[in-house]
Amino acid sequence: MDSAAVPDKDKLLRDQFLENLRDSTLRREVRRWVRNHPEKTFNEIREEVLQWRSDDESANLRAGSREMATVVDDPTQLTCGEMRGQQELISDLVAGQKFLAEGLQKQEALARHIEEQGKALANQNKLLVGLMSKLEKDHSRGRCYECGSPQHYRNRCPKRKLALRANNRKPDEPND
Repeated sequence: MDSAAVPDKDKLLRDQFLENLRDSTLRREVRRWVRNHPEKTFNEIREEVLQWRSDDESANLRAGSREMATVVDDPTQLTCGEMRGQQELISDLVAGQKFLAEGLQKQEALARHIEEQGKALANQNKLLVGLMSKLEKDHSRGRCYECGSPQHYRNRCPKRKLALRANNRKPDEPND
């Protein structure tokens, strides 16, 4: 992924992760925790959420308390239900990460497309400005509407004067 297209990927991942948490109580608690720990990265926040979920799936978080239980050093002490819950949580998090990564790739592709369109518009604008300036230069010089010469206007056109004189001449009268 292009790091220039998305300036702060970690912040984007954190925000998307918080938005997509299904449990509203957990989401509220995690947001509060993130506000108190703004330096934490996405992975640290994810690990913290995993720890909270494994500590007490229902009672502690739903009651609003955030008691942190001791980490189980021996995974064989976990019950089948706890292990299944952790596996479901991990698979949900992995699916969420994949979804976020796909969204990020789509945003980067859209950003590239917008950048390309901007460049095309800038080129078209440059072309239009050049054409407009050429038109303004041609118009400012002025030309004779009778013969097209840029050296005079129609009211002083020598061809027009000759034509007017020829039209004003009377035909020779016959001599008797």
